[in-house]
Amino acid sequence: MEKSQPELLTSVLEAFEELGLDVLDADVSCADDTAFRLEALGSSQSEAAERSVDEQMVRHAVLQAIKKCIDGSSI
Repeated sequence: MEKSQPELLTSVLEAFEELGLDVLDADVSCADDTAFRLEALGSSQSEAAERSVDEQMVRHAVLQAIKKCIDGSSI
């Protein structure tokens, strides 16, 4: 992964949006390509989304967004 990935946060926020989640505040940091920390505060866009989105779904969406950025940067 390149040292600078400005599109990473955008990709993660788009993944949250696809899950029906509104991010009110987010903090992201990376260290030496070995650590990634994301803290986000948000709410669901609808009552149905609130009941159907769990921690594993969010984790999977974030990992897919990271993979998308990594794969896209190597092209």
